Amino acid sequence: ALLQYLRAAGGYDAAVSLFATELDRFESSGAMALGKDSRSNTAALSQLRKLCGRLFLQIGRYDDAEKVLLLALTSDREIQGEASPEVGATFALLAETLRSSVSA
Repeated sequence: ALLQYLRAAGGYDAAVSLFATELDRFESSGAMALGKDSRSNTAALSQLRKLCGRLFLQIGRYDDAEKVLLLALTSDREIQGEASPEVGATFALLAETLRSSVSA
């Protein structure tokens, strides 16, 4: 479903550019800089990074996926703790990325 939407919306390059722009905007937003509800902001940023990581994984940009997922993993560990299901899910997505990059 995601890939069909991306094709209709202008392709992968347009989606990657949009994700990068939104991540940059969110990271540099006043709320993040001022620390307003920083836990929620960090969690939201982690979710955006995971979405971006999934996109990179689906289009075969494994190195980019790994980088952004490692950032998400760091945030998830900080917010949720090592034993949380969210950290486990992020590890699983990272593992899928690494498996895919080896078999590519």
